[in-house]
Amino acid sequence: MYISVCYDRHMIRLFHRFLEFLFPRRCLGCKKSGTFLCRACLEAIPTHKTQHCPVCLRESLLGKICETCSGWTLDGLFVVAPYSQKSLLQTCIKTMKYGAAHSLCRILGAWMANHWTPIDLSDDILIVPVPLYPLREKSRGYNQAELLARQVGQPQHLIRRIRNTVPQAQLSRKDRLENLKNSFDISSKRDLLNKKIILVDDVCSTGATLNECARVLRAAGARKIWGLVLARG
Repeated sequence: MYISVCYDRHMIRLFHRFLEFLFPRRCLGCKKSGTFLCRACLEAIPTHKTQHCPVCLRESLLGKICETCSGWTLDGLFVVAPYSQKSLLQTCIKTMKYGAAHSLCRILGAWMANHWTPIDLSDDILIVPVPLYPLREKSRGYNQAELLARQVGQPQHLIRRIRNTVPQAQLSRKDRLENLKNSFDISSKRDLLNKKIILVDDVCSTGATLNECARVLRAAGARKIWGLVLARG
């Protein structure tokens, strides 16, 4: 079964590359040919100059959660940019996820890595992409969070998605929290005791997905867990 899934994923990627060959890439911003996002348009995307507690939104070092705030399993959340409606970044993220634009994952992943200020650079930090449900990843041909994470470091597949939930964007905040309960578990027997983990995803809104991933990692012994996303909105 695993070999079949990998083969199907490989064939989908080849098909996507064939489509990119037939339909040359154009910058989603200025329409310049040769790339989905040129350097000038990328550098023009507004980014956060300071980070904030993801709960109360007060200014906070690296997005650390305030000691007086509760409700999050994460220790903090670093957000590169705001997720504004009808913005170039929103268009890029949607194209990256649903338009088979693999190269955008590399461009935006490198951009995210350049803006991220690590907590530290010790060897025991693990970069963990938020997983997709296997059937969803198979149909898409890739997990955009994994491709983004490759630009930050070597991805570690420590968790897996065990329930094919309704897409979070379609739900209210309350329903999002319920939707993700018991959706993830540990997929690796690696010792996670006292490890520091960076969870990587493309977009965060309520934080429910990152929190549920953090919950199972914390239960497995992880000591510090931070989120790193392109945008929140």
